[in-house]
Amino acid sequence: MALVVKIFPALAAYQQSVVRLASLAHDLNAVFPAHNTPMADPALLIDLQKNLDLVLAGEINSTPIGDGNVEFKFNGFSFLMREDYYRVDED
Repeated sequence: MALVVKIFPALAAYQQSVVRLASLAHDLNAVFPAHNTPMADPALLIDLQKNLDLVLAGEINSTPIGDGNVEFKFNGFSFLMREDYYRVDED
């Protein structure tokens, strides 16, 4: 019996969007995120992809912040996720 780790479909879709945005970074002059700093360097999109991949691979430790949520902090941004952002199924 093998353990299979799966991420929730919405998070998988977000990861695909991040990959697409990171691929555009070299052609952009600025990024206007929805929160915090009104303008950011497009290179941040590449960092976003790299660090999201690390989070989803289980290689980054989170900090519990209460109410069943965790935070993954990076230079310039963080991910706020449910503590069960992944699920483990048994095959």
